[in-house]
Amino acid sequence: MSHFTKVKTEFKERDALITAIKNLKGWQVEVHETEQHLYGYRGDRRQQAAHLIVRREQINPASNDLGFHCNEDGIYNAIISEWDAANPLKGFIKELTKEYSVVCTENFARSRGMIVERTRHQDGRLQLRLSVPQQQVIRR
Repeated sequence: MSHFTKVKTEFKERDALITAIKNLKGWQVEVHETEQHLYGYRGDRRQQAAHLIVRREQINPASNDLGFHCNEDGIYNAIISEWDAANPLKGFIKELTKEYSVVCTENFARSRGMIVERTRHQDGRLQLRLSVPQQQVIRR
C-alpha cells in the first residue's frame, strides 16, 4: 500500500489549476465543494481527502488517485502517493507549477484586454506573446 504525501504548493486559483492539469495531461478533474476521499491502486478508500481529484484510472493502471486539498488559506496542496511521485508522476508537480504560472499569466493578461499568443517550440521552450489591441483613432 502506497503512502500518500501532502506536497506544499502555491496553487491559489482553482480554475487555473484545473486548466493547467488538463493542458499538461488531458485529465478530467473532479471538483468538489466538500472533501472527497481518495482511492488507492486497489480501489480501497483512503483516509486522505481532496477538493480536486484526478482518478487513478486516468494516470496509470497501478496508480492511486491524485488530489488537491484546499486549505483554510485558499491554497491547494497536492496529495500524491510516494509510488506515483517516483514513477508515472515523476516531475509532475514541477511541470504543473510551470503550466499553472503560464495559465495565470494568460488569464491576467486577458483580463486586462491583451491578446495572448502561446507558442511551444520544438525544443520544448514556451513563448508567450502579449499584445495590446490597436485602437482606431477616428478624426473628424
